[in-house]
Amino acid sequence: MGRRSVVYIKYFSSQFIIKEDRVVRDDGSELVVARKIWKLTNDAYPSIFPNQPSYLSLTRKSPSEGITAIKLRDEQNFVEWCTLILLKIFQETYAKKLGDGWLNLRTDDFILCYRLDIKQCPSIVVSMKIYKDLTVEIWHDSVLLKTKSYHFILGEHNKCDRWTKFDSLSWLATFKPNEKVENAIHLIKDAYSQQDDFDKTLFLTVIIEQLKLTLSSKHIYSTEFLLPAAKFLGKAENANQQANTVQAFKITSLFSKYKEIVALVPMKNQTADDLHCQTLKVLQLLNDCQYNVL
Repeated sequence: MGRRSVVYIKYFSSQFIIKEDRVVRDDGSELVVARKIWKLTNDAYPSIFPNQPSYLSLTRKSPSEGITAIKLRDEQNFVEWCTLILLKIFQETYAKKLGDGWLNLRTDDFILCYRLDIKQCPSIVVSMKIYKDLTVEIWHDSVLLKTKSYHFILGEHNKCDRWTKFDSLSWLATFKPNEKVENAIHLIKDAYSQQDDFDKTLFLTVIIEQLKLTLSSKHIYSTEFLLPAAKFLGKAENANQQANTVQAFKITSLFSKYKEIVALVPMKNQTADDLHCQTLKVLQLLNDCQYNVL
């Protein structure tokens, strides 16, 4: 092909035809100059011919590109579907999706969905509060659950903004009363009813500590609760003085994971004889409770 050779432009796709030149100036702006004589790109090839089907003149994707495009299109369709069912009309339609056993209460600021236990004294077993911004609070047996416990459903922003998320919250219906929490509450109320003149802050501390035990995998009192003997336990057992330490006695089962503190004794400058005396008292206590001590 010589210098004076020409080609018929209608055989080439527009992507191969250069109609203008572009140059970037020093200040970053771009200079565009239209060419008097058009030219072809280096990779240009004729692809348009008479009587040729139109789809053959287009660049076709490779199989891998086609598969990727299909996946992206499916994901986009799913996102669009979720967006269409966004909870913009939640207050008008949520009741239909709650199912049997759920009650609801609407206010200007939130919607409350809850289930009642009516076998004995009617009480709320589980409740779900959904605010205007679609954030959620979940309560179980009057205890507010940590949002991290249901992040796997609502995401880090804790928003029930799609019906798919709302449907997934159906696991709340399977909640059952926690016997450990009920027992702890019963014991605390019983201990409170037997006391007359005692520092109320102590009761609050004990209640908090007991509730922590119900939520802990290891039933061990915290160090903050055990150490301040002078504050919680008063005078020492081995002297008519204010205690400065606590002697704790703990039992452990050989056949299970059961561990428990059975005695907390306030002491003042404890000696070996004091420890021996208190140990015998604890062993006698365990024997009275029909424990087998090895």
